[in-house]
Amino acid sequence: MFPTNPVLPGFFPDPSVCRAGDRYVLANSTFEYYPGLPVHVSDDLVHWQQVASAVTDAVALDFAEMGDSKGLYAPTVRYHDGTLYLVCTRVGGRGDGTEDTAFLVTATDAAGPWSPPRWVAGADGFDPALFFEGDRVYWCSTRIVRPGAYPGECEVWVREFDVHDAALVGEETVVWRGALHGATWAEGPRIFARNGWYYLLTAEGGTFRDHAIVIARSRSITGPYENCPRNPVLTHRHLGADYPVQNVGHADFVERPDGTWAAVLLAVRTEGRQHLLGRETFLAEVTWEDDWPVVNAGHGVLRDVGDRPLAYEQRPPSVEGALTVRGAPDFATEGRHGVRLASTGDGVTDGAGRPAALLYRLQHRLLQVEAEVVLDDPGARVGLLLRQSSDHAVRVEVADGTARVLHRQGDRETVVDAWAVSGTSFVLSAELADGVRFAVDGRWSSPAPVDVLSSEVAGGFVGTTWGPYVEGAAGAAATVQALRYRSAGAERPERARVGVAVA
Repeated sequence: MFPTNPVLPGFFPDPSVCRAGDRYVLANSTFEYYPGLPVHVSDDLVHWQQVASAVTDAVALDFAEMGDSKGLYAPTVRYHDGTLYLVCTRVGGRGDGTEDTAFLVTATDAAGPWSPPRWVAGADGFDPALFFEGDRVYWCSTRIVRPGAYPGECEVWVREFDVHDAALVGEETVVWRGALHGATWAEGPRIFARNGWYYLLTAEGGTFRDHAIVIARSRSITGPYENCPRNPVLTHRHLGADYPVQNVGHADFVERPDGTWAAVLLAVRTEGRQHLLGRETFLAEVTWEDDWPVVNAGHGVLRDVGDRPLAYEQRPPSVEGALTVRGAPDFATEGRHGVRLASTGDGVTDGAGRPAALLYRLQHRLLQVEAEVVLDDPGARVGLLLRQSSDHAVRVEVADGTARVLHRQGDRETVVDAWAVSGTSFVLSAELADGVRFAVDGRWSSPAPVDVLSSEVAGGFVGTTWGPYVEGAAGAAATVQALRYRSAGAERPERARVGVAVA
């Protein structure tokens, strides 16, 4: 049976995959979220387990300077001679005047340890990839043409690379500017070899409705590359705005041990022409005709798309599996009765801030999440947050005997509902359906609009995350005693690490 897609639901964009021995290894981008670049392993490309994050040094990568939807863009992971190589771009500068900077990390096991990042001088652009051929290694990347003939004009370039010194060597060759005339955002390049051909796989059209997967081939790695006459080899942009799966693109191919091929790629699941969960990782079959790939032959679209119900409880919670914004969770201390969050002084809607929030990927459109919290300090404000970005979020917050539901869109924050509460221990709940409702100890609010959590309204490249937070003067604290997640159709909680897909 073909697997239920997406194979990694929720905010798992820009997938890259390789085979390492008898296992597959997959990496995704994370942007401003820490830790960076989740690494999953699988025996069958269908069921995945996160075993590490490739980037855990928040100082070296200067997470504090990452704006919303900046930071760690699309990685590529490759395996060669017993070592995993992962290359990525830190977009948005490092606080030293550098704009976009590429780096390399390595490991001998997907579970780590992963090496500290090594910066690659002169590797301008973004979406880098590596290709190994004998004792030679090639670096491939995308950059914006400046000055371009039109907005979004990009070019793909190739150059030899010394993996030991993390240095580019030799001459650079520009090999591609897009499959279609006037193509925008020819990006996410990957090079692989098959049957005497070098293949250049790229995305095109931008990562929204016009996204597409295109391919070219050459007898030489430096070109010239022949455009596939059937490009794009996969897209959903021709299916109309109401088709429930959109934005298909940014693929990587992998060959199985039996000689068959598959693709991982990103797409979004929409409802009412909007998506909240972000760009997710999907799987497709690849066959070959006349030395050109055919994706999901006989169908030409992504197949078997739906939800896998999920319910879990974590009591007491663990920091492991949580995401934080612009830095490591040094504000969180694990204890016998829960995780103590101490305010950093920054709020969850501070655009350049590092709030004391433990966040997890939303993986379902219909669900209920809960956090059991205790106010440790009278000056603290404790809440449950649904976040698309710093300025697009909804949340419930308790402070000074009052619960408030707050809706933030851009620079405007609206109080949707408010009521009196008592005590210092609370169960904070959120229910996502047509709108989003919040509750404190079972008292439900009026619904708030949910479109603020969509990428169509908020912009950016991430998905919605949820979780508890504390605000107030630096050091003001609250303790999170339990977390619960239950999607529609889920009947019983499972013991699972929060934030890790259960497939």
